[in-house]
Amino acid sequence: MARRRNVPAASHVIGLSGVETARAVREALRDQIGADRYAVWFGEGLQVTVVPSADSAAAPVVTVAIGSGFSHDWLRKTFSAEVEAAVAVICGSHA
Repeated sequence: MARRRNVPAASHVIGLSGVETARAVREALRDQIGADRYAVWFGEGLQVTVVPSADSAAAPVVTVAIGSGFSHDWLRKTFSAEVEAAVAVICGSHA
């Protein structure tokens, strides 16, 4: 079972920068799948970009990228639910 970290919930993202929010998404994903699985499949290669919406009431746009070709497709199919859950925890379900 994955150890829980103190990652900010969606209600705390408002004061965070895009870089801090991206770091929180990566930590939430690590919590979702466990540190060992995260290290094997994502490690340092996971790129998360968070761009705030022009409308301050709207959710940010979150882009998650890793790998290319087959590895990208496999990771997307295998971990899409966990990535979406991690983003929802940090940025809200509309991100």
